[in-house]
Formats: sequence, C-alpha cells, structure tokens
Amino acid sequence: MASGGSSCPLALREVVPNQTVPEKSKDVFVISTGGAQSTLQEIKLGAGAGGFTYSPDHAFPFTRNRFVSWRTSHDLLELTETSLDHRLRGNRVLYRFQDAPVLANGGVSVHEVGPHSVVVLVATVATVHKMVFTHPRRMHKTNPHLVGAGAASSGGDGIPSIFLEASQAQAKENCHAIPSPAGTCELL
Repeated sequence: MASGGSSCPLALREVVPNQTVPEKSKDVFVISTGGAQSTLQEIKLGAGAGGFTYSPDHAFPFTRNRFVSWRTSHDLLELTETSLDHRLRGNRVLYRFQDAPVLANGGVSVHEVGPHSVVVLVATVATVHKMVFTHPRRMHKTNPHLVGAGAASSGGDGIPSIFLEASQAQAKENCHAIPSPAGTCELL
C-alpha cells in the first residue's frame, strides 16, 4: 500500500528489453600498444564494467536519461551509449588493445569536459589512452538537422550517439599513450 492512507496498492513490474535482435556494432578497432607479447600476454586481469551519466541540464533534453556504460574483458573494451528517451544510432564501439589487457576496476573512466567533449580514459598494463568524443550538446547544437526527424518518438532511425563518428582514423587521432619502456601507441 502506498503511504498516506491511499487505498491504491503500489505495484512494481520488471520491464525486460527486447534482446532477440543482436546489437549492431562497428568493426573492432585494434590499437597496437607495442608491448612485448611474451611479457604482457601472461598477465591475467579480471573483467570490469562501469557507467557514466551526463550532468543534468533541464534546458537540453537530449542528455536526460542518457548514459555511457563500458565492459572490459582482457584486452577488449566495449563502450555503449544508451538513452531511455531516444533511440541512438551508432551507439556501440569496440577497441582491442593488442597485447595489453585493460586494467580492471578503475582502468576506464569517462568525464564530461564542459559542454564540448566527453573524454574516455583507458589504462592498460602498458599504456594510457585518452579518447575524445563530441558531447551531445555540442553535436546537436552544431547539427540540429540530425535530431529533428531522428527521434524515436518520430519513428526515425534515432539521434546520433557520441560514438557514431568513431572510426579507425578518429581512434588514432585521439589516442595518446604514455608508454612503458616497451610501449607505443599505433593502430593496425
């Protein structure tokens, strides 16, 4: 029963998303860390996961109920952006850090840098990577035509995710490594 003497019972119901349609993702972007395979392949780290929510902005509805989640498994990083209000296009990207497992429990962090950028920091056993993506506020203000008919409520393909423009070239441009004695940052 709801508090306050109301005779209307409070009921909760679990909503299960449709998981029969496989998630579409881009190709796996392989980043060569330059680590010595014989040394680094023996390091076994557990899988990790986490999430990030955008700062609330009542004047900008496209970041409401929108979040970034990540999963790591050995040398693979999966980034997914999800919105509970809108369908997002290109919302999943995979990175493989060759011969360098991603550190579990703290190896990945996501930060908003004002209304301009979303920064993903990734620490591996050999390098540290900084990947910069356009913030949704900036994306939608500079390209308002992308939003109009694309909202899920309009039946369109969805609004663009921050990962929509992720590419091999973009990953290389935004990949900054602080190398260990053997590590460098290159793309294959």
